[in-house]
Amino acid sequence: MELVPFGPLADFNNYLDNQLQVVTDASGFLSHDKTKYVFCLLLAYPLALLFRLLPNIPTLKHFVGIALGVWFGIFTIGSQILHSFISSTIVYFMVKFLPNGIAHRVVFVFVILYIMISHIYRMSVDYMGWSLDFTGPQMILTMKLSMYAFDVYDGTLKKEELVHPKLQVTRLTKQASLLEFYGYVYFFTTFLAGPTLWMRDYLDFIDMTMFGVPGKTPGRIPKGAIAHGLLRLGYGLFTVVEVIAQGLLPIRYMTTAEFAQQPYYYKLGYQWISAAICRGTYYFAWLLSEGANIVIGIGYSGQKEVKGKPVYTWQRASNVEVLGLELSQNFKELTSRWNKGTDKWLKYYIYFRVAATKYKKFDVIAVYTISAIWHGFYPGYYLTFGFAAVATLLARKMRRKFRPYFVDVDEKGVEHNKPLKWLYDVLSVITTTWALSYIFSSFVLLGLTEAIAMYSALYFIPHIVMIVFFFVIDFFPTKRQKFAPSTRKDE
Repeated sequence: MELVPFGPLADFNNYLDNQLQVVTDASGFLSHDKTKYVFCLLLAYPLALLFRLLPNIPTLKHFVGIALGVWFGIFTIGSQILHSFISSTIVYFMVKFLPNGIAHRVVFVFVILYIMISHIYRMSVDYMGWSLDFTGPQMILTMKLSMYAFDVYDGTLKKEELVHPKLQVTRLTKQASLLEFYGYVYFFTTFLAGPTLWMRDYLDFIDMTMFGVPGKTPGRIPKGAIAHGLLRLGYGLFTVVEVIAQGLLPIRYMTTAEFAQQPYYYKLGYQWISAAICRGTYYFAWLLSEGANIVIGIGYSGQKEVKGKPVYTWQRASNVEVLGLELSQNFKELTSRWNKGTDKWLKYYIYFRVAATKYKKFDVIAVYTISAIWHGFYPGYYLTFGFAAVATLLARKMRRKFRPYFVDVDEKGVEHNKPLKWLYDVLSVITTTWALSYIFSSFVLLGLTEAIAMYSALYFIPHIVMIVFFFVIDFFPTKRQKFAPSTRKDE
């Protein structure tokens, strides 16, 4: 159902829809809803260039950003965009009128319940389907709204009371105006595919103080934004190869009787490659969105010194580090490079906050539980995140037990690699990336029957090995180092 049933906008939407149907028919691998979604991600680039031409009038920028974001929503999900308006408006007034000490908690419960009900509804109307609806943008909005509520709460605390130093620069000392708030919610380069930015970042971008003195003096978008943004676009378009390749190595083949009869080495290799290819779909959307955010300027993340010269960086709106992720040596590195906006939300608004309470021993479990609920209620999600929690805890143990045999630490805390450190790195990458594919498979398969069929074909051996090793590793000798820095932050 269209939100705009008549008028010029409806006529334009219908015309554009018909033209994109031709693209859908020609592609052979995109459904029509996904064609419109990709079109909007690409359209964000020229619109970002036009947005940069606007005068530095924050009110005007808010209105333009909202209008474009709302149109993206109407064109892709129709009247379902009302969910974003209803939930965000309720949250705004919750933060405004509820007592400060409880508002952020009430908001968190509300947005989690809202996305839970949304996922249940989706399962009832499109079970095991991958059609696009409001739940995608609503998942992003769940993070934005809860982050906003916590940032307002953090603004009432003393700096030493914050659970992490990063929150000193993201907290809000006053609530945003309604226009600023809707601008944050609907900003067109982040509405469909993220990433999730802090409200503080959005406001500093709109008034241009991000490029001068944040919150005080405006500046200009540094040179290189367009080139770096188009480079991300190129990376994203390159991952189309992975999207197409999914038809050659379909992940659902692993649920068939034919797959179960294949040699074991073949099954292990097929799963590794097939699941890796499936990740290309996520890379594609995230990289396209990231590029548009860099072009418009909000992806700017300051300067760093390279060979004695200052170099502009563009990591603020980073969604994913593809190469770094695929070469991760442990699950901590992996999760920090996959869907980085979500990782930021889970880290600063769940992990550190739980770790600062008497329930700190449940910090990892809390992260993966919320992450699973946020994704939905398909059994495959819970198999993925349950297994990922065990893998993360096991990775911590393995790092503490084995890494000291390959790395020395001097009295200044500087690490020095031993001759076989390269072997440790190679084995870490292989085990981590293969474990990722094994865990990720049930995430894509969704259903319990399908996941069990896939695991059964592998005789549950990876599960058994990991669980047994989780308990047995405690009996391995630990190499003590005279100068051993805390490894908590690296695990």
